[in-house]
Amino acid sequence: MNPSETKATKIARFDLSPCQDDEEADTRLIGHISFSVSSLGIQRVVVQATDTDVILICMYHLCHTDSIKEIWIQKMNKFIPLHHLVGDICDEKHLLSEGFTETILTVYVLHDVTIV
Repeated sequence: MNPSETKATKIARFDLSPCQDDEEADTRLIGHISFSVSSLGIQRVVVQATDTDVILICMYHLCHTDSIKEIWIQKMNKFIPLHHLVGDICDEKHLLSEGFTETILTVYVLHDVTIV
């Protein structure tokens, strides 16, 4: 690799068409994150989101993907460290993060409520 290349220029060389097959933008976003983590070794992700669906899906994948170390949510000019939020709640309540995020996502889907 040329020393002047950045990760952004490396991304341009990859075929992202598998991510484009998904009709739902929320899950397509996760496809792009998964690709970046598995193919490019990215460990920190920043997602600009105001939608509860996106935030909960990011929480779920944070806890179920070992390679993602940090997910930051940018919302209204603030950056929320989702990885700390999940970790703090689970530590305080003595919960496993995987079980916590599965439960939150399931309850959210079953209630079909937008909180934000």
